[in-house]
Amino acid sequence: DGDGDDEEERKGPASVAVSASGGGGGGGGMMLRGRGGPPASYDANSCAEAVVLGAVELDVVNLLTGRVNHMDEWLDLGDGGSIHVAVDFDMTMPLPQVGDGVMPLPYRLDARLFPVPRSTTLWVDETGCDHVKVSWETTEGWKCVVEVHRFLLVPLPTEKGRIMANIEGAAQALYHSPIVNTVTDAVLAIPEDGVTRVGGMLWGGVVDYAGRWRQGGFAAARDDLAWGLGFADKRAAI
Repeated sequence: DGDGDDEEERKGPASVAVSASGGGGGGGGMMLRGRGGPPASYDANSCAEAVVLGAVELDVVNLLTGRVNHMDEWLDLGDGGSIHVAVDFDMTMPLPQVGDGVMPLPYRLDARLFPVPRSTTLWVDETGCDHVKVSWETTEGWKCVVEVHRFLLVPLPTEKGRIMANIEGAAQALYHSPIVNTVTDAVLAIPEDGVTRVGGMLWGGVVDYAGRWRQGGFAAARDDLAWGLGFADKRAAI
């Protein structure tokens, strides 16, 4: 409800308040009412008991992206009058700490505005208030650093972050190892009738992964290893 009569006096008779309640079955409702509206104990699921005075659109993009953490505004109703809305928002996740592994949220943000790889573990280098400096290493060995808002990051569990670092290191070594190409070429050169059934199944798996890694690059090799060790739900999508 409103914060006091002084707010309503400023806005005059057209001022409204917000009433909300939740039902025992998980349902709930919210509607706008005037001073002479139904009492606070009304059934929120019964629209017949309330007089709806209008509707507003509340833009929460700035809240969700961390540009602001509080909104306190008077918003005009579509059919006249206004409503006082105060909103606070914060993430339930704690601020990442230096050394933590994080992943970017799966939002489809323009790469020019958010140039962070989607499938790479990022490492927290610095923290300050709500902004975090994270880094990652490219396949060419370059270290990239970017500062982002913490709302755009999902922290990995500490144990998983360390294991993923080892997986990425192993995948880097295996992906760039000449043995991948050597084994692939050797297996392809073996006549089909010269490979036993069991051996054929084994080498076929090697060729399958080698081909996937050639096509999908380092990210495919890393994700396949994570899947094989049980740290991912599925193999890399090629």
